[in-house]
Amino acid sequence: MPSSPRTEPPPSGAQPKSFKRGDVIYSQGAPATNLYLLQSGIVSLSMARSGENLELMQVAASQVFGNEGLQGKFVRIASAVANNDVTLIEIELAMAKSWLESTPLIKTISRSLIEKQRGLAQDIFGIQMESDPTPCPPERITKLFAVLYHTASYTGTKKPAGMSVVWPSFKKYAQRTFLESPVRLEQAVLILVKLGYATLEYIPCETDPDAPDELGFVHFRDLEIIRSFFEFFREYMKSPGNFQDPSKIAPLHQSMLVEIERWNTSGKVA
Repeated sequence: MPSSPRTEPPPSGAQPKSFKRGDVIYSQGAPATNLYLLQSGIVSLSMARSGENLELMQVAASQVFGNEGLQGKFVRIASAVANNDVTLIEIELAMAKSWLESTPLIKTISRSLIEKQRGLAQDIFGIQMESDPTPCPPERITKLFAVLYHTASYTGTKKPAGMSVVWPSFKKYAQRTFLESPVRLEQAVLILVKLGYATLEYIPCETDPDAPDELGFVHFRDLEIIRSFFEFFREYMKSPGNFQDPSKIAPLHQSMLVEIERWNTSGKVA
């Protein structure tokens, strides 16, 4: 993702490249083996979500982008596409790391900037995904409910009646750790509520006493219900022919499938 330009020249051996409008500089999921200093033009960074491209941000001249490798990631979390004629300098990751660690001062400053930029990028992802109303297609269902289960297991508090989570921190953890849409998370929770497997607790708005109450806590009756569903659905997607007979699908899982189908048809959980 983009960061502020540095006053020092790029490492020697970095290669300048040119791209035309629409050219793909790198694709989401590709190995993060280099980074780029944009000299001219505009680059769009976008993430594939439910068959569509969600633009995260645009990079302008003199900014650095594609620096996932410096943040400890091994693959690209977004695609980079030239919006117009683009000239950039491609820098190998190993070369960039060597240069950034060449002196204690540069190492300290660069580490601070990278951590700050990582936080900003995560906030941007969160804002963009908050506005992503895309229903959940079949290929995302296993991940969605697995994220619900593991995030609740990690961040929740055990109660006599199940597991309780603080919704704002739960949502933020799922965003930043798993890049899961908060809209999709909330809709999945509403399915569990509708079927009686979770309850919601609303609290007064801390910043505006006159505002409507906001979702503060989610109380899950039994996380094993969620685990059993995503494990079932994983097998369901692998071998759908094995489940053509409805009697082979547990009533719990049948109910979940019906509600997910309604969600994907109407665009929201009613």
